[in-house]
This record gives sequence, C-alpha cells and structure tokens, in this order.
Amino acid sequence: MGSKMKIQNICKLCLMAIVGFFLCSNIEAGELPWEKALPFENATIHYSVSGMGHGEEIVYVRDYGKEQATYLDSTTKIMGMAVRERSVEIVDVDFVYSYDLQAQEGTKNVNPQKYMVKAYANLTAEEKNKVQKNAIEMGGTLAEGMGGVLQQNAIELLGFGCDKIDMMGGGVIYLLHGTDLPLKAEMNMMGMKTSIVATSIDIGAVDPKYFMHPKGIVAIVDLEGDAMAETMGVQIINALKDPKAAKKGFAAAVNGTRLESMAEEDKQKLEQGAELLKGIQNIFGQ
Repeated sequence: MGSKMKIQNICKLCLMAIVGFFLCSNIEAGELPWEKALPFENATIHYSVSGMGHGEEIVYVRDYGKEQATYLDSTTKIMGMAVRERSVEIVDVDFVYSYDLQAQEGTKNVNPQKYMVKAYANLTAEEKNKVQKNAIEMGGTLAEGMGGVLQQNAIELLGFGCDKIDMMGGGVIYLLHGTDLPLKAEMNMMGMKTSIVATSIDIGAVDPKYFMHPKGIVAIVDLEGDAMAETMGVQIINALKDPKAAKKGFAAAVNGTRLESMAEEDKQKLEQGAELLKGIQNIFGQ
C-alpha cells in the first residue's frame, strides 16, 4: 500500500473523530454525537472542486447517513503536469473502505465510531450520564482548545443551515447543522488552496450500484490507522467520563509513527494531525 494514501487515511480517521467531538455542543440530553442522523433518508449531493485541483465530488447517502459513498474525480497541476485523482470511499456502520482508482489500491479501516460506541458501552450507568453531561458542556470548548472557532447556523447553503468550524491553520468547514456532513470546505495545505462546495442536493432513492466496491482492487486492512482510531475513541470517552483524570495524550499514536521514510508532504499532513490531537489533549489539562 502506498505511503501517501495510507497517511491520508490515518489523518482522515483522526479528523473524523475530532469533528464528531465538535458536534457534542449540538447534542441533546441522552443523545451522543454518533447518533445524530441526517435530515433526509437518502440523497445524492454534488460538489464542485476548485483551487489547486478542479473537478467534481459526488456523495451518495443512505439510511440517514449511516451509509455513504463518495466519488471524487479531479485534476491537479503539479509543476506543469496534470495529475488526475479518481477515488471512491464507501462508509458503513462497520468499516471505511478507501480506493485509489488511479493507483488501483485500497484500504479498509474500522469505522472510528465503533471504538467510541464500544468504549461507551463498557461504562456504568452513572459514567454514561457523566459522559453525556460533559459532552454537552465541553463541546464548545474544543474549538478554542484547537485554536479554532465553532459557530452554529453560521450560514445557509442549498436551503440548509450550516455550522461553521474555523480550523487551526486557516481551513474552514461548513457542516450541515448538527451533523458531521460537510457542505463546504476550504483547505490550505502547504500553500495549496482547495475549495469543495456542494452545488445540489437531490433527496430520493440512490442506485445500489454506487455502493458496490470497485472490481479488481483488494482493500488492505490498515492496522496502523485502526490502532490510532481505537486509541482516540477510548481516550475521548475516558476524558469525557472524567476530564481531570485523563492521563494519556491524544497525540501519542501520531508521535509514535516513524517519519523518516515518508515524503515531505505526508510528514506535514501527519504532523498537522498531531497538532490537532494535541489541541484536544490540552482541553483536558494533560
């Protein structure tokens, strides 16, 4: 499995957990971040990609967001050469499958939410109540701890209210209110700016073919990404259970990864992921 795709997957898993934690400020009593459903059962969402890369991304949604398939087709110019990126990501309640159609490679990761659900299920009734209470009270604090800002219902896109998250480093994400579904994202990686904006949301049945895995590509289990996601899931629940007693740093899994053999771009992506995790760590006074 190529280093670039693997590191991107690891960082994405970390960010998924972070975004889910952001949403704690939107949940109601007795509800947990991973239980937030989308306001539509099935939908097809088209996005335009501009900036460093140009193209289109399409997200197919089923079962109120429990299943999602994302298709990306974009072209980026690097040193005058056009580099095409074609990828498919299929997410269900158990796994996240990522496929690079150009390189004919794929990875398989456990859905990070499963680790949080498992950690939560192991708590006592009293501890679960503490987690829910702390999640509501501390959700808004996360943005400040990461050097960012969370603003609910900041703008409206395609008729839907969106929560705005200003990320550390200059990135901005607009999530469909109260969910983890982005409708707009502006990112800056090593001076290369990319914008992804939803252009249409078609609510209705989705053809099952979009959830079929690409033929001829075997998804390799990404043990490193799974280990990082599991560590984060357990630590987030433990920290919510008793913030003052949380002793282990969220960035440990990232800092323990060997960087010597990675490309410079991959190193920066992983290091940025580490900084985001350290931001969460700081919130709990570690």
